[in-house]
Amino acid sequence: MHVSLTGRVLLAAALTLSLGLGAVAAAFTPAQAATGFVASPNGMVGIAQEVMIYAPNLKGQPITIGFSLGSAGSSQSTIVGSNGYGSMNWTPNLAGSWTVSSLGSAIGVGSTNVTIAAMATITKLYMPTNVTSNAIAQVLVHVSAQAGSLAPEGTVKLASSLGTSLGTLGLTPIAGGTSSQATFNWRPQTLGEFPLVATFTPSSSGVLASASSTGSALIVSNAGLVQLRLPATFRVGQPTVLSALVTPTTTVGSAAFQLNGGYLSASIPLSNGVSTTQWTPSQQGIQTVITQFSSSILGGPSGQVSQAINVLAALPADVISVSTPNGAWGADRPISIMRGSNTLLSVTAASGTQVLLSDSGPCVIHGAIITGLGTGSCKVTATTVGSGGYTAASVDFDVAVITAPKKKKR
Repeated sequence: MHVSLTGRVLLAAALTLSLGLGAVAAAFTPAQAATGFVASPNGMVGIAQEVMIYAPNLKGQPITIGFSLGSAGSSQSTIVGSNGYGSMNWTPNLAGSWTVSSLGSAIGVGSTNVTIAAMATITKLYMPTNVTSNAIAQVLVHVSAQAGSLAPEGTVKLASSLGTSLGTLGLTPIAGGTSSQATFNWRPQTLGEFPLVATFTPSSSGVLASASSTGSALIVSNAGLVQLRLPATFRVGQPTVLSALVTPTTTVGSAAFQLNGGYLSASIPLSNGVSTTQWTPSQQGIQTVITQFSSSILGGPSGQVSQAINVLAALPADVISVSTPNGAWGADRPISIMRGSNTLLSVTAASGTQVLLSDSGPCVIHGAIITGLGTGSCKVTATTVGSGGYTAASVDFDVAVITAPKKKKR
């Protein structure tokens, strides 16, 4: 999350002030700040974050910054500006405590430690509404990152709600997005309702495991020509995928979708027996989804199937809390920090996910510490990506960086 360098004017006099949190390893000392620093806030896998560099002795010169976590590492370069500042965007790919440091000729500029949290994921199970016993039915599992730029990697296990495994598959990333999927060829042997659950297990520390809601298919002796494949749950404001499945998969033609008897999509050609559209519910309650299949061959087969669904209410927005040892911050109340001081920020979210911090103006955030660089107005933005129970949220805080009052002479 790149933020502007505007207003980052650092006065040498400010750097001689006491920085207050000397016991905190990530805090700048006056000597460090005077000669330069590297700063970046705590973050989350897959989300770009700003790395701020102050290197007054390298104005106009290239600088290389290294990123290391155990045996993993990378580096990036940028140019230090005429004001002694440079910046770059870094996208971490693993969770853990990273060291961000200057390299090469700039090794004396400094380093900082940042905590990178794993990205939350959502696993969705898409099942046919009706399935023919002893025939192959395609069950789709879709795993997506809550935000960022990296698609989840790992495996998905499909099992009955009682825990009996029906198989495990590796995920295939969907090009250009933050989602991956796996398709199971399921051959049920019984009749009646059959509930399934999909569980995602990540292959690295970059993302968190997740499990789908329980989906259920009705297994019958003959499901017919066309069926709907739907997610286990629907919710207002959440995009979802609706699919028409036509058997056999070599059938040619197209399928259209309706909602409550009205238009939802035009006819969409089949690909390997599947026609798909995307829909975002706008109201909660019981609704009816219909798909109509028509063959592209004169005199060919056609069919229609409908399914009642229950659309749940929209998720609430995440609730973000930011506080310091001096009290809680509020977006609607005055906030101030001292120029040259380090202030430890305590940040939480109702979702339990990482709160991401960014800044602009005469302050800088390194880890979870905000440092006042020069007097003026600093803007701090706290953001969450949401979770399975909350939507993403963002709050802006206006922070005044002030100078400590001078002591009266006696």
